[in-house]
Amino acid sequence: MRCSLNSNVERKPWIALLLGIFIQPLSWVYVGRLGTGLVVYSAVYGLIAFMGWTGLIQSVAGYYVSIVLVLALALISILVPFAIAKSVRSNFTPRWYNRWYGYLLALCIVAIPSVLITPERGRFFGFESFRIPSGAMMPTLEVGDYLIVDSRPRTVTKINRGDVFVFRYPNPEHNPRKEGLNYIKRVIGLPGDEVTYRGKTLYINGKEVPQTDIGPFMGSGNEGRRMAGAEIHEEMLSEAKHQILKSGLLIPGREGTWRVLAGQYFAIGDNRDNSEDSRYWGAVPGQNVVGKASVVWMHWDTEGGFNWSRVGRIQ
Repeated sequence: MRCSLNSNVERKPWIALLLGIFIQPLSWVYVGRLGTGLVVYSAVYGLIAFMGWTGLIQSVAGYYVSIVLVLALALISILVPFAIAKSVRSNFTPRWYNRWYGYLLALCIVAIPSVLITPERGRFFGFESFRIPSGAMMPTLEVGDYLIVDSRPRTVTKINRGDVFVFRYPNPEHNPRKEGLNYIKRVIGLPGDEVTYRGKTLYINGKEVPQTDIGPFMGSGNEGRRMAGAEIHEEMLSEAKHQILKSGLLIPGREGTWRVLAGQYFAIGDNRDNSEDSRYWGAVPGQNVVGKASVVWMHWDTEGGFNWSRVGRIQ
């Protein structure tokens, strides 16, 4: 027999627990606390968005705070509804939303914004996280580095020479299978620049970019071992110092001279002899820029596991 909304019904703690683990929004509905659940979700994600837009999250400590907030939200959504269900048991008075349509409404309230936000989560929260899949940016970035990328509009529109930035593959005609893929390289040329790469040396507007020999590269993992014997050089782009790899064992990267058009950026990987970049598929249009890489917040690979020495700000 169907109960009316004025009748007391039993709330089973194990159901609240399962909902909290697998479908968290419904755990709040189940115990008659839809409003509380919405406040908790809004507060946590609102705080994360605030940290993203103010730049607080563009640090290792700030990013870990955001992780703690998400974990706290998960625990609250598991433990609090469970405790409520355990306390009320058979003394629970159903709310208007304790029908099938109430549960559906709760799912829609959470799911629809998530579906809309996910493709543009960087624009919404002001940051994104990416994992490095290849060695094209060694020694600056290694396979297994997890990055925080500043994707706020004021950052995306103010990319400078020497910045490490993430962008969508700019030339699908060159390789249609890579359309929409995210790449990460270093900005070498700005709009109007003439970029020359010759003899493993960069020239910007006819001026040689100075390099200093640092020593041999000691990498880790398969990619790192593959670059054994390469030399680390420190390069100075404007006022930005960074390190690059030059290998005598690999075929040198493509040489040539390129003129950077208005609204575009010329991007090259720091692993100069092992990077597919603007030398091969052209400059990056400004509208393809996703954001500026700021911090490595974690490193993990299948061979070496965690490597906390990799954590820190990107140079």
